[in-house]
Amino acid sequence: VAHDLSKAFACYKVAAEGGNLSCMVQIAYLLRDGRGVSKNERECLKWLRKAEKRGRELVDGDGTASGAEHAWHLDAHGHQMEYSECLNMLSQAHFNGDGGLTPSVRLGIEYLQRALEACPEYATE
Repeated sequence: VAHDLSKAFACYKVAAEGGNLSCMVQIAYLLRDGRGVSKNERECLKWLRKAEKRGRELVDGDGTASGAEHAWHLDAHGHQMEYSECLNMLSQAHFNGDGGLTPSVRLGIEYLQRALEACPEYATE
């Protein structure tokens, strides 16, 4: 079965606009890599920032979610992994100066530390 990443992007976007953390991160990947859509680092950063905010809401709360979010993550660990991945991507963006950011080793390290704190298992993957 052929994958249509432009259709996937459209579906991810609908779910992401509804607050789905996993889809926000997937949109960021597609925009960063130009898969299914034109490469756009600024839009990628926009979605990463949205994902960071949503991840904080999910992880800082009781780690559970309701409604459609359960279809993507069935436990707190899933939220932590997605949140950690979002923070890791933000770390790389700061290190590299992606999306118009001024390169910053300090901010890159801060986001990387937060990623490791959000999901310590991430460090061993």
